[in-house]
Amino acid sequence: MLLAFTGVDGALLLPPVPARAESFNCVQEVLVPYFEELQATRIKAGFSLMDSLPTFHSTDNYRRDFKGLAKVYKTIWYALQVGTEASKPKSTALHAKVMQWMDDYMTITGDPEHDIIAFRKLVPRKTRLKTAIVGDHADILRRLPAPLPQEAVTSAEDEPCEGISAEAQSFLQSAAVPCPS
Repeated sequence: MLLAFTGVDGALLLPPVPARAESFNCVQEVLVPYFEELQATRIKAGFSLMDSLPTFHSTDNYRRDFKGLAKVYKTIWYALQVGTEASKPKSTALHAKVMQWMDDYMTITGDPEHDIIAFRKLVPRKTRLKTAIVGDHADILRRLPAPLPQEAVTSAEDEPCEGISAEAQSFLQSAAVPCPS
């Protein structure tokens, strides 16, 4: 089995690595040295500790990897967890506190393509509309991060949509929020 890690653009972050199994322990053996080197390289290049932290991490097995990845990130970027509390902004610190930085600065998420593969297994094979159901699910997941095309932005004053009853159109218009210009 080979483990491969890619960036947002699809480029390999590391050469593929042979692994004993597809387990988090094997993934961790490869990622920990990479993250340590990533952090050191970014700090040496002038990034702050916070800026050396990746913004998100997408994994193909979210249930298996989430807790382990959070622990790895918290171990390597441990200094981000410690903060101080003072009575005034420039006064002496009263005590140290553990901060919950992962939720605000780092997101661990599942890969949408693997979600689509898993969703296919949930739709019965003999369902007449299986292709359409899976296609719609994939379309929704792939569009979520995409910016809304300008021509798709409409207001309540626009013409009624074709194929929607007047009652449904009225309901949709009542829920519409005007877009800022």
